[in-house]
Amino acid sequence: MSRCKRIGLLYDVLPLKLWRGYLIRHHIEKCPVCERKLIHKEELRPLLIKAGEVGDSGRLWPGIRAGLQSVPGKDGVPQSSAGARWRWALGAAGLLIAVLAGLWLYRGDRAGRIPSGDEADRKFQIQYMKIGDAPARPFVYQPQGTKIIIIWAEKTLNGG
Repeated sequence: MSRCKRIGLLYDVLPLKLWRGYLIRHHIEKCPVCERKLIHKEELRPLLIKAGEVGDSGRLWPGIRAGLQSVPGKDGVPQSSAGARWRWALGAAGLLIAVLAGLWLYRGDRAGRIPSGDEADRKFQIQYMKIGDAPARPFVYQPQGTKIIIIWAEKTLNGG
């Protein structure tokens, strides 16, 4: 059942015709649970309209054409609507915010930075390490330019 939910989510998230066709052919047509969710021909029939039931459509296309034509500006280019300008402005602002956030997160610690006095004074020392009940030999590794410290311990063969 969870696989069907994932397939449904993938179907909704990626509205690509090729992708949806693949999902329908390889899962939805073969899965009895998903097939029950599909509409049957008997339920679909009342929703369809026959050609004779459409009525007078002679004025439909001229009205659509008139609505699509916008008033040209001074240079002959159609003027964009205020909504389109707002979408462009919001898109540009969102892109700017994303770039600034990325730069702010990327600034981090740089490898050539000199540590402050407080950071340079912080040191640690491993005095004794055991693995199980046997003494172990520690290795400390810090990759250059990072704050990660890796401590590796290895059992000594001679016990000392």
